[in-house]
Amino acid sequence: MKKLILILSVFSFSYLTLFSQAKEEKKSYLNAAVNYTTNSVYEGRSDSIVTPYIGTSIDYHFRSGIFVSGALNFYPNRQDNILDLGTLGVGYEFQLIKDKLSGSISYTKNFYSKYSTQVNSETKGAVAADLSFDFTFFQLSLDGDYDYGEKTDGTLSASISKGIETFKIAGNALSITPTVTVFAGTQNLYATYLKKRPTKVKANKGKKDNTVASSIIDTYEAAYSKFELKDFDVSLPVSYTYKIFTFSI
Repeated sequence: MKKLILILSVFSFSYLTLFSQAKEEKKSYLNAAVNYTTNSVYEGRSDSIVTPYIGTSIDYHFRSGIFVSGALNFYPNRQDNILDLGTLGVGYEFQLIKDKLSGSISYTKNFYSKYSTQVNSETKGAVAADLSFDFTFFQLSLDGDYDYGEKTDGTLSASISKGIETFKIAGNALSITPTVTVFAGTQNLYATYLKKRPTKVKANKGKKDNTVASSIIDTYEAAYSKFELKDFDVSLPVSYTYKIFTFSI
């Protein structure tokens, strides 16, 4: 399953850093962010019902490397603006080679609305681990996720990125980060989502229902359990930083 997704329709403006210190100084710091996304896309997949959301997040990083996080996503397009997703997370960040090799491990618990049309809304929680190596000319990142719900999924992803700072003057900086990511894994929880989708569209009155019949999903269920290539993503984040504020598109 090979797809090329150009993620330039996802707009966000963030972060308000309430208290921040450089990681090299081993200080604790707090980040808070607000963003708006025009449609929920997860590893190349989205629903036929467009699912924009307003997201808020906060995370606190202790000097030991432990961090805690939380997020809320609101769906603004329904009759009543509803809380579509809440998350709670905890993890640990580490460096194996200073300024070169770093990584993290984390656990996240998800709380989705029963009417959510985000295609990963059957994921109840996830355990994740990642490693990043800075080759100076580019950065290579490897990530592994174990997702669970009624069934389980495993996903591996690899990305190559290059941060380019176009200018930096007196606390002002503009940077772009071209990134290419490839995802491979199973899709059992996606199959579960497709089966439950008819009940989810009740919260989207007037929307056309393109639900795939459960019998068809059952027929191809073995294919969803195969570990295979799922998606290629190409993204081009642009960020402007002014003192403690960062605005990103």
